[in-house]
Amino acid sequence: VKLFLNDPALFLGLYYKKRIDKVTRMEEGLLLEHIVCSHISRLGRNFRLEFYNDGKIDIDCIFELKGNKLLIQVKMSDREINKDLTNASEVIKLLRKQEQQQGQTIRENYYAISVVHDANSIIKTKDGTIIPAAFFLSLI
Repeated sequence: VKLFLNDPALFLGLYYKKRIDKVTRMEEGLLLEHIVCSHISRLGRNFRLEFYNDGKIDIDCIFELKGNKLLIQVKMSDREINKDLTNASEVIKLLRKQEQQQGQTIRENYYAISVVHDANSIIKTKDGTIIPAAFFLSLI
């Protein structure tokens, strides 16, 4: 279960209270994930934000937008991006298989996206798309 406060300023105030000089890179990554997912959660009242974690693969947030299913991975650096996008592609295969087993129409429009703090440009890979965090957040 993940809990997101919809006001990033409130979260920043709570999170960094008396900790400004003690924030680790991992905590910055958690904060970035929180900011990205909380911004996504603002898409509307009927909006549903999902997550995936099977113990091996963790997808930070999954949501549907205009008939497209987006799997979002959030990272501070681009060092682990290819692994994350490959993992997201594996989850997409699993979701398609589940749809088929449940007799649902198999969706073709799944997208794996990695939102990266240190990225400088949008990069399309065989498994998904890398988007700079600042650009992604400006779209929502």
